[in-house]
Amino acid sequence: MAAFCAIAAKKFRDCVITVAAVGFCRFQAGFFAAGTLPAWGEALCAACFSGRICAFPPCSKGSSMSIYRHKQGARLAEAAVCNGMIFLAGQVPENTDADAQAQTANVLAQIDTLLAELGSDKSKILDVTIFLASLADYDAMNAAWDAWVPAGNVPARATVEAKLANPAWKVEIKLVAAS
Repeated sequence: MAAFCAIAAKKFRDCVITVAAVGFCRFQAGFFAAGTLPAWGEALCAACFSGRICAFPPCSKGSSMSIYRHKQGARLAEAAVCNGMIFLAGQVPENTDADAQAQTANVLAQIDTLLAELGSDKSKILDVTIFLASLADYDAMNAAWDAWVPAGNVPARATVEAKLANPAWKVEIKLVAAS
């Protein structure tokens, strides 16, 4: 599955661009300046510069599509990145004894962290699904959401009532963002 990712490799010309002085690397997730790359991007740049075997297969312009799974466990990854799109798994609160507004703020902070790790931010969120254990918490969730979401960059959003996996969770948020 690994592909040779040398700078001069013709079929990677459109997939990997490196500039030695600045350290730009584009591989499915856009352009990142040196020093601001997420950990997987730094590894890719190092592989490109050295001509080593790269852990990522060629992108859709090559023979197959690149997929990166961030913080992958046995059951799920916290995020998957493909074609410049970030798909976050459902994020749940760590503060399970808090009210819905505080739980929502906690989840949104986790989302900020994950997006930053992947070279993105909340202004690039495209689609959000919010699961509430009870629609009675809709206003409390919206209070945290409205304080967090960037004006002028609000994503498409759906909010539904759902039985969540842990009865202590009042909210779960799943989203898609651009990188």
